[in-house]
Amino acid sequence: LEVTDINIEARNLKLADKIMSGTLDMLTFREKSGYVCTGMSGSVKAGRGSSAISDLSISDEWSEVHIPGFTMKYSCAQDFKDFVDKIRIEAGIGKSRLSMNTLKYFVPGLDMEPLTMDIDGAEIQGNVSDFSIGRLEARVSGSDASLAVKGRVTGLPDIRSTTADIRIDTLSFTTGAIEEIIASVSGKEIPELSGYAKGHVFRFRGVARGGINSLNVGGVFKSGLGSVVPKLHIKGLLDKDSVTVVSGKLRTFDLDIGKAVGSDIIHECTMNSSLKASFGKDGPRLEIDSLIVDRLN
Repeated sequence: LEVTDINIEARNLKLADKIMSGTLDMLTFREKSGYVCTGMSGSVKAGRGSSAISDLSISDEWSEVHIPGFTMKYSCAQDFKDFVDKIRIEAGIGKSRLSMNTLKYFVPGLDMEPLTMDIDGAEIQGNVSDFSIGRLEARVSGSDASLAVKGRVTGLPDIRSTTADIRIDTLSFTTGAIEEIIASVSGKEIPELSGYAKGHVFRFRGVARGGINSLNVGGVFKSGLGSVVPKLHIKGLLDKDSVTVVSGKLRTFDLDIGKAVGSDIIHECTMNSSLKASFGKDGPRLEIDSLIVDRLN
């Protein structure tokens, strides 16, 4: 971290037994990445290899994050020169708003359309380059999508080398919401999904492992239309100029395809299929390698 244009308002500063404490009423600064913090406040206690901040609040043009308890642990002050790898962080995040416009300053290569998360709560422990998420509950602002996850993330701040092992306890969305999210993450034109399964909410439980450009996803989708069990590999989400490819297997159980697509020709369907779908400048393309239908009403 390299900060300039620092403005501080503080009170009740004390230094006793090599421990400094005080109340930070306001801190503003500019980071070398160009990020501007418009407000930071909290009660600070630092010394003997630990810095603890209670009631920490950080805000900028797009985000407002509240952290009731935030602790940094280190061997010496020199560790801050290698903040990413040497400073251990423990944080309990309260109700907050976090925008990708904020994150992109600290995560090189994160080039996404504006997307904002309303966070209900999260527990984070570890270094920036290797941390665990005890539980994260959040909603996509202005969308019908919400999630509750836990897991581990390694490789930050380099988004291209970052990998994750995430357990998804709940992911709830509509087709319109997932269309907006995929378009935001990939920055590419994708097929219109919002016209399908209107009024139906899908709930997913499963796992996601890998990086943004090479992600494995497995679990179960459930809705009023039936169930879908995917085992998919997704490539090329991060690179806007490349083709995004989704490949793998899908199983359905009593899935009412007719209601999903707005047709009376097909109703409940139970099947297994192997497929490959690609999304690029030439538009979407779907290849079905195999299809086994057990039930078609």
